[in-house]
Amino acid sequence: MCNEFEITNQSICDIGTGPGVPGIILKIIFPEIRLTLVESNAKKTSFLKKVIDKLNLSNVEVVTDRAEIYSVNFKETQDLIVSRAMAALNVLLEVGVQALKVGGTFIGLKSQKLEEEMSDLNGKESLIGLKFDHIQDISEELLGIRKNIFYTKTKVTSDKYPRMYSQIKNSPLGK
Repeated sequence: MCNEFEITNQSICDIGTGPGVPGIILKIIFPEIRLTLVESNAKKTSFLKKVIDKLNLSNVEVVTDRAEIYSVNFKETQDLIVSRAMAALNVLLEVGVQALKVGGTFIGLKSQKLEEEMSDLNGKESLIGLKFDHIQDISEELLGIRKNIFYTKTKVTSDKYPRMYSQIKNSPLGK
């Protein structure tokens, strides 16, 4: 299995970014990327704007919106979508998939509960145009065990996705 992913000058969206992790870290390491940070909490986006200004980062956009709204409004604009700790996999993939270009990669940064989340998804990622690629296992002394799951968008996602958030929460993909 492939355990590396090349980051070049892609457009990258970090959905549910919270304090800017991993988006701002990626921008510092790969200054050539075009980064969009999506966060629904206005206090957090205000903080992010201050951090970006203080670090003098360019080509970074901060969006105060729900992920599923951003995803529909900016359909197929991103080469790569990343997210850490925003939601369970069957929710995360649905709310963010519309923003991903066909051929793009969706990376979920997950914990040891990944197998349970994959079981809950029940292989239904194909309904939204995604294909499972691989899992990257990372064991770091400070971070512990992390699992990154990679999906490739193989086709345009139907306009019926994402559903309203209340529908997603009541009946997640795969259930």
